[in-house]
Amino acid sequence: MSQLLKSNFLGTLKKLSEYLPSELQTSNARYLNAHTTNDLLLSYFEIGKQKSQFSEEEKQTIREVLPASLDNITAGIQYSFTDLTSENLVTAQTLRSGLQFFVDNFKDCSLVKSEGLSADKFDSLLKLKEVDELTTSIVHWKESFANPLASYDSLPDLGGVPATHNWW
Repeated sequence: MSQLLKSNFLGTLKKLSEYLPSELQTSNARYLNAHTTNDLLLSYFEIGKQKSQFSEEEKQTIREVLPASLDNITAGIQYSFTDLTSENLVTAQTLRSGLQFFVDNFKDCSLVKSEGLSADKFDSLLKLKEVDELTTSIVHWKESFANPLASYDSLPDLGGVPATHNWW
């Protein structure tokens, strides 16, 4: 399972590195970028929980594509996080945790520092107003409904999710 998740993560990261900012001017392109960003964060949620390690070949791929992906990840978050509603509570929580794992695991990583990326570049993802608004909305949705998760047939396994992910 871990290898499939890592393959999905690397594939979506590559895809995000290929989008040019000039191509993200149409709503269809922004939607596609947002959907790809969501796929990236959903797969990284599982990778982060499992504390999966990357092989040397996978690390090389990350070195090559991550710098070109970060601006598109930012744009994807800005577009997709604003569309989430209380009906998407578990998806919102999973995306938020996926983002947190992504930032925590890469911001101080020598793998990305060697590519000239600073921790500030990753921390800036968490400082986006859309991330703050989503986190606030998650708390509000949880407080506004007697049992907000009752309508879900299955919930993600939260083993490996630290208590600092307090939006769960």
